[in-house]
Amino acid sequence: MDKKNLDYFNNKPWYRLLKVAYVTFFVFLFSIIALGIFFGIDDINRDNTKIVCNLGNRKTFSARDIGIYLEKDDFNRGFNYKRYFLSGNEDNIKDIMKVCAEKPLYVGDVFITQKSTEINHDDNILEDEKLTRFITESKLIKDEYSNEGKSKYLTFEQEIFTIQPSFTFKSKLIYIVSTMFSLIILFELIRRIFYYIVFGKFIPKK
Repeated sequence: MDKKNLDYFNNKPWYRLLKVAYVTFFVFLFSIIALGIFFGIDDINRDNTKIVCNLGNRKTFSARDIGIYLEKDDFNRGFNYKRYFLSGNEDNIKDIMKVCAEKPLYVGDVFITQKSTEINHDDNILEDEKLTRFITESKLIKDEYSNEGKSKYLTFEQEIFTIQPSFTFKSKLIYIVSTMFSLIILFELIRRIFYYIVFGKFIPKK
């Protein structure tokens, strides 16, 4: 009998056990990667993510309307106005403040613009004191180098906008399918190398 064929090895318990281990490891590895992708990868849907202007013109825009790109990590625990300011999103905040304004607005430092909003909506500050208060506190904010330092002078009680994120699962499906095909190719390559080592050829006789 020619022992250099698959039928011979298929009758060996150790070879059948090796095939079971091979398939089991493939399923296990694919499951771990697929679960990691499913729970770890979300994309922001720019068309369905809403930016609601709570002040100013009180309009609602999509992220695409404004032309901003959002990071999913900023919404892991939902949207928090103060946290969004402290997470390095100044460019997005500037664009949002501009579209929410009732008239053309120049936004230099978003923390100073936020301070101006808080002072203007604070009924406890007299009207003739608001300008002086703003000049004083905006200078203090400007002198700070970090967002944490600037935030000390803000209450964040006046939320100019709210972001209502919407997620898309399209990327998850793409990643899972591409991972499956990559693993199939990898394991098929391993199988062919095994055949070449044992049988001396990539496609052995049955």
